[in-house]
Amino acid sequence: MRDVNKEKNFYEIKYGVSPWELTGLFFMEYRDNNPDTGQLSRWVRSPCMNARAIDIAKQQMDWSNVDNFTIWSMEDLFQPVDRHGFTEFECQTRNMEFSFWSQKSEYMFGDKYQINRDTLCSQKRRARKETKRLKEGLRAGDEVVFHRYEVA
Repeated sequence: MRDVNKEKNFYEIKYGVSPWELTGLFFMEYRDNNPDTGQLSRWVRSPCMNARAIDIAKQQMDWSNVDNFTIWSMEDLFQPVDRHGFTEFECQTRNMEFSFWSQKSEYMFGDKYQINRDTLCSQKRRARKETKRLKEGLRAGDEVVFHRYEVA
């Protein structure tokens, strides 16, 4: 019989993050198609956002330039997947053997989006600073800038 606690500890030790630490955090992504800048469209990806930060970001968006708006749970993106992008449960339902390949976030978006202790702490610090600025009343215009990874 498989020891689930042993497996869970393996992922927690490997990445230094427990899934419960990701509860209430989300990953927002969308394609920004801003014709005014003369640039090609770009992906905007913002990890480790709470629900309030997402609401504020959504209110400030020019929705006429936004395509493929998606919000992912950070808990879901932390799941281990095989080389085909299937979780262990998905492999079981397909009668396939599961062999760990990477986190779902890495599989979907690349190595830059691995969820580990360093990235989680830096994103949480950045989110706290932004929340503090919002509480101080700096909501209007360009004063509120959410950390974004932009991918051409």
